[in-house]
Amino acid sequence: MSILRAKCPTCRAYTAVAVGPGYECHACGRTFAAGLVRVPRAWGDGGEEMVEAAGLALDYPEASVVEEDSLVAQTLAVASDLPEVPLVLGGCCCSHVGAVEGLAARHERLGVVWLDAHGDLNTPGTSPSGNQWGMPLRILRSRPGRSPSPPPASTTTPTGCSDRSPPCTWPSTATCSTPTS
Repeated sequence: MSILRAKCPTCRAYTAVAVGPGYECHACGRTFAAGLVRVPRAWGDGGEEMVEAAGLALDYPEASVVEEDSLVAQTLAVASDLPEVPLVLGGCCCSHVGAVEGLAARHERLGVVWLDAHGDLNTPGTSPSGNQWGMPLRILRSRPGRSPSPPPASTTTPTGCSDRSPPCTWPSTATCSTPTS
């Protein structure tokens, strides 16, 4: 749970923003399956400013909950506001699908560095659970002919993959590297 607060879209009361799988507005009881928060500019570069800003009550939509039903729709909703070279962080890797698609719509050339302990390259046939959370990088790469087109494998680098299930079978023009300590 974060101490960052945003206005609930239903009752407009300031409510804490959960980092976990879901949360409930303390004022009206509305529940949210997932929260996507626009990080406020007040956070600056981190350090003391970030610590102080985390306790601020920020006006909507400076810090806000995006109300779309799916994680992809959530990130597509804010992708048009992303800076030229964004760092997209998410609790669920599926949220990055929308960000990458939104950025691909804005830029002719796009590079992706996928920092994750897992390759996120499963398919419905290779996933032990069938959960899409293990498939987002494969989803992005398996959409030829889509508009916008996904970033090519040559500009996509899965990095930090300590669990490669399925094994990282990526085109030779890209790498699946594991950092060494």
